[in-house]
Amino acid sequence: MGELGVNDYSFSLFGKNLPQIRSFVPGVVNTISSATERLIEQGAKTVVVPGIPPLGCLPPNLAVFSTIVDPAAYDSRTGCLTELNDLAASHNSLLQEALESVRTAHPDARVVYADFFTPIIEMVEAPDKFGQSSYCRFTRDVLRCCCGGGGKYNFKAGCGMPGATVGRDPSTYLFWDGHLTEAAHRYIADGWLSK
Repeated sequence: MGELGVNDYSFSLFGKNLPQIRSFVPGVVNTISSATERLIEQGAKTVVVPGIPPLGCLPPNLAVFSTIVDPAAYDSRTGCLTELNDLAASHNSLLQEALESVRTAHPDARVVYADFFTPIIEMVEAPDKFGQSSYCRFTRDVLRCCCGGGGKYNFKAGCGMPGATVGRDPSTYLFWDGHLTEAAHRYIADGWLSK
C-alpha cells in the first residue's frame, strides 16, 4: 500500500488547528486498517502498510509554519516542529495497534508495518552519519529541498516553477521538492529489507 495518511494531516493544516487535526487520527487509522482488511479479504497474503514520516520535518510544513519564532516549538536536536512530529508519532502508534488487530483477525496473512518515521529522524538528527554511504552523502542542511525556490527550506517556489533552482547532487539532500530523494528512499528501503 502507498504512503497513507500524510495528506489527510498536511492538507488539513490549511484551515484547521492542531487539536482538530489530532481528532482525525482514529478515523484515518481506521480507514487504513479497514483497507488492509479488504485487501486480505480479496486474497492478499502479504500487505505492507507504511506509517507516516515525521510531519514536523517535512519542508512544506516547515515553510508553512516558518513564522513561528518560538524556539520551544522546534525540537533542538532536529529543527523540526515538535507538535507535528507528535501527531505523526500518535498516528503511527495507533496504526501499529490497529494492524495487530488485523493480524489477529487474519492469521494466515502477513501484515507488515513499514516505519518511515524512525529512519527519517535518524537522517535528520545525524546527517554526517551518512557520509560513508554509497548512495547518500548528506552534506547539506537536511531540512532544505534540493529543488525549490528560496527561503530557509528552499520551498518558496515549487520545483519547476519560475525562480526554482536545483542542487548539483540530489544524493546530498534528504528532500527533493518536499518529498524524499532517491537516496533517502534507498536508505529507508534498505532498513526495511534488512529486518
